Amino acid sequence: AMPSVLPLVAAGKLKLLAVGSTQRFPAIPDVPTVIESGVPGFECGTWNGMFAPAGTPPDVLQTVSRALIACVKRPEYIQKFTADGSEVGGKTPEEFAAYIRKEQARYREVIVKANIKVLD
Repeated sequence: AMPSVLPLVAAGKLKLLAVGSTQRFPAIPDVPTVIESGVPGFECGTWNGMFAPAGTPPDVLQTVSRALIACVKRPEYIQKFTADGSEVGGKTPEEFAAYIRKEQARYREVIVKANIKVLD
């Protein structure tokens, strides 16, 4: 995650070769993506999201979602988080659910292809 890495880069203790996102990070524009470095289709990053218990009424989800999106769109929020290398998003509950389904499918495929097993 960029917030953990950038201080090490700034201190000269770490050299970034590439970032796993599909686009370069504004905080480190000279560092290419893994895709640009020759690995087509590579995408791996960190994200944060909020979840609610199953069965939460849709109107409650929409109210909380609108409040969160309004918060992350505030200039002071954007400035704080982009300064430490984070990207600021803001998805509706439906967009976030679709993103989670896509990630689950992608990592399920990786787990099957790599024959990863859970250890007891």
